[in-house]
Amino acid sequence: MSSELPFTFELWKKLSDYLDKYRVAGHKLKAMPTNAVVYYGKRPDIVIVDEMGIPQLIIETKRKSDEGKSEDLYEPLGEAVVAQALCYAALALEHHNLDENTSLRHSKQGYHGHF
Repeated sequence: MSSELPFTFELWKKLSDYLDKYRVAGHKLKAMPTNAVVYYGKRPDIVIVDEMGIPQLIIETKRKSDEGKSEDLYEPLGEAVVAQALCYAALALEHHNLDENTSLRHSKQGYHGHF
């Protein structure tokens, strides 16, 4: 078992409990756990979705290990981390048929355009 999994589960549980009780900026959100969301074979650790199931936040946890992995993987602005974040964003946009210029808006008909 990866040392990352217990941490990821604990973070997901805390986010899930919070989002079950509270709205964020008036929006009901839900924390989806590891393996609940798959984008073309890629599985983000935690995805926060809105009421329509559109991701509003994708979280990828990292835990240091003694296995000699690159320090760049743990630097929040490191090339590998930024590339992974961009990859998940692009896959989510494609999966949900969105484009990078849409934003979260609320109208009488419901949510239109996300991300």
